[in-house]
Amino acid sequence: MKSKPRIVSGIQPSGKLHVGNYLGAIKNFVDLQNSGDYDCFYFIADLHSLSETYDPRKKREDVYELLASLLALGLDPNKSTIFLQSQITGHTELAWLFSTVIPVSELERMTQYKNKAARQKTNINAALLTYPILQAADVLLYNGELVPVGKDQEQHIELIRVIAKKMNAKFGTAFPESKPLFTHAPKIMSIRDPQKKMSKSLGDAHVLNIFDDEASNVKKIAKAVTGTDLNSPDAKSFLALYTHFCDQNPSGNFSDMKAELTIAFTKYFLHKRETYLELLNKPKNLDVILDKGRAKAQPIATETLNKTKQKMGLL
Repeated sequence: MKSKPRIVSGIQPSGKLHVGNYLGAIKNFVDLQNSGDYDCFYFIADLHSLSETYDPRKKREDVYELLASLLALGLDPNKSTIFLQSQITGHTELAWLFSTVIPVSELERMTQYKNKAARQKTNINAALLTYPILQAADVLLYNGELVPVGKDQEQHIELIRVIAKKMNAKFGTAFPESKPLFTHAPKIMSIRDPQKKMSKSLGDAHVLNIFDDEASNVKKIAKAVTGTDLNSPDAKSFLALYTHFCDQNPSGNFSDMKAELTIAFTKYFLHKRETYLELLNKPKNLDVILDKGRAKAQPIATETLNKTKQKMGLL
């Protein structure tokens, strides 16, 4: 019996999830998991999150918050392997081995590096530059064949393929040349600046958080920039949200549509929010889920790392 193709993907614990995170990635994670067609490995990328400016006192809280969010939104530890990146021995060590075959010039041309360096000018650390190498290790440590991404992430997957090819050619390893799994995901823009992608880095006013209360949703959606008519470029992102959550054709009256979106959005996430809050109040249960994921992920990671070190002459 042929094994299912393995999917590997991660998400950073860096604050509350917003609707762009959900429609752009998490909903697809859940759909892929529930299809039964893939062996899904989803991880919380806490090591990656250290490349950004952060508060160490809040990092553990961010991890629990993200895990509770993912579970409430539908990720199932009985269907997917869900784990914490830093709890698995192998990610950073494999990344170091990969760093010996990739030229610095390959890293310097990465769009993500340029964007992040421009955004955090006072903290352009080495991890920002080597971030894609750790991404490659994240995927290839589990022999990931497919990585669900949007088109804007294609460059990162190509680098994973480059690293796999270099390792296989130089040392005789057998890493798969991972392919992007392009999934339909609308690009959700800021509700206050529709020309920019929705991101927490723009400020809280720009994002529509999934698990905020109704009062917050009312205020934010009421202030959403929509332009003057349905054909306005500024209306495109608002209309994407409206169409998804309201499941009806737009009327053209933005005031009414904002009220309808607020009701539909709040209703859509109501029970998920209740589940999320319940999970957050039981951190020991969250630890059990991470332990279960670690128990499945670690042996695979250890085997891959040991085979790679042998091929490179280290064992």
